[in-house]
Amino acid sequence: MQIAGTQSSLPLFTNVLAQEGHNSDTGPSYVHVWIYARSEPRLYARCTRGTGDDHATFAAVAQFEVMSLEVTMHADEQAFGPVDNRDFDQLNNVMRLAVGIATVGRPEVLNLVLDRLDQQTRRADRVIVCAPNEKDFGGTAARPGVDARIGPRGLTRQRNAIIEAAHDCDILVFFDDDFLPAPTYLAAIEQVFAARDDVVMVTGRVLSDGIIGPGLDFEEAGRILQAAPAIEAQEAQEDGYLWLDEVGNGYGCNMAVLLAPVRTYDCCFDERLPLYGWLEDVDFSRQIRRYGRIVRTNAASGVHLGIKQGRQSGIRLGYSQIANPVYLTRKGTCPWSHAVRLVSRNLGANCLYSFCPEPYIDRSGRVRGNLRALSDLLRGKLHPERILEL
Repeated sequence: MQIAGTQSSLPLFTNVLAQEGHNSDTGPSYVHVWIYARSEPRLYARCTRGTGDDHATFAAVAQFEVMSLEVTMHADEQAFGPVDNRDFDQLNNVMRLAVGIATVGRPEVLNLVLDRLDQQTRRADRVIVCAPNEKDFGGTAARPGVDARIGPRGLTRQRNAIIEAAHDCDILVFFDDDFLPAPTYLAAIEQVFAARDDVVMVTGRVLSDGIIGPGLDFEEAGRILQAAPAIEAQEAQEDGYLWLDEVGNGYGCNMAVLLAPVRTYDCCFDERLPLYGWLEDVDFSRQIRRYGRIVRTNAASGVHLGIKQGRQSGIRLGYSQIANPVYLTRKGTCPWSHAVRLVSRNLGANCLYSFCPEPYIDRSGRVRGNLRALSDLLRGKLHPERILEL
């Protein structure tokens, strides 16, 4: 029988002892506890049911916040072979998980997102928020448990500052400052990394993405989260890590990275992608995928509000839509085929919709930015940092 383990799981453990395999005619039942940590199960302990040491054993197990347990009972103490105590001391080294949020100009939305983090079934060990100015925090800096840091403006710079700040953590989950995670999001992310030691990045399921429309308000996002299928919560608490889709890159609004390879191989966000840093998630993902798998799990879900406030101008984004893919292909972190699709799709959409633009998109500004970038490309002057001059 497999059960999820948390610090408050002792009642569940004792219920398992009461229900699992006890037969008074066969003598005492011996309990074997297998802990699934990272890649391999380990026999943690065994004890005799009903003698008092079962409660002590499970109380000890509960403190570790293990990912999952398999509890088996048998009448024969020797049925499962000897207990191997090697590496059991490593169980004290529970993975530390940090949430990192880069923000600018949206303190009200940021505080709503932090409220959602307080509702996580697996609370973050650290919450690191990086902004270029004090006013960007609003009341965030005074919130308990929030590490508010001033950093240079620009998504890539702020996220690099967050990586540096998370020096004492094993997993770093990047959220946009307008992404609302489901309550089991962090629990699911931790479970994936615990169960799959070949995974270096995990991205979750976006139930609704306001970035492709006018944006979503907080109330609407809350309704979407409440209406999400109940199976997602079940997967997050049990074995959602079994359903993983291989993907080429994480989605920047919600992606989690294992920090060990980031540190070992000096992976970082490219600060030559300034301001909004369009395609920074593709570039970072392609760096780290050399050292493991990038996967998506439906067990970690949320809603991306896609708030328009605080985003860069249409002309700058239009320029980035050409300059950034070309730059990344030259760098080697974006295939030419993908870059051509991105450029042609965005250029075509901007030109087409500029005749009847959406009220929430500066199509004319994007077209001007596209044309400026194409001109710079022909003159050999195209570079992402040119948007700072626009």
